Amino acid sequence: MEHTKGGATADVSAQNAGSEPKTLAAGQPAGQPAEQAAGQLAGQAAGQLAGQPSLLEVACARPLSADEVAREQQQYAAQFVQLDREAWYTLGAALITTVIFWGAIALTHDSLITVGYLPLWFALSCLGGYVFSVVIVVALVKWCLKPCRLKVASYQELHHADD
Repeated sequence: MEHTKGGATADVSAQNAGSEPKTLAAGQPAGQPAEQAAGQLAGQAAGQLAGQPSLLEVACARPLSADEVAREQQQYAAQFVQLDREAWYTLGAALITTVIFWGAIALTHDSLITVGYLPLWFALSCLGGYVFSVVIVVALVKWCLKPCRLKVASYQELHHADD
């Protein structure tokens, strides 16, 4: 007998009971709950991306030395310095985009030129401003923003581990 779910079929006949379960369209074995499959994938992805145990995993395994706590505290502080710098870059990019948008309107609001039946001020500020903002975001991501660890132990946890 075959059951169909979302266009994919899974054979659940008695003759296939001892073999591996068939795979559904989403890559999830038949009979496995979607939440369990998603949890497994998330766990695998987190393990592959991180590449190292978190501080809490290390702390549970053994007490931290003073050097490890100091290193983690320095990394924690460095993360905030990096995040502050990136926030300033983003604020600057937003201000530049705003000045370009309003400058295009101010300089061309009296123009009789049209672009595809749209007034020039609209084409430059709204359409051009959108393209400019996309270029600014790509530049920010490419040159200003750097990868950072998302799972960093809090300062309180580090201070508690030090005691």
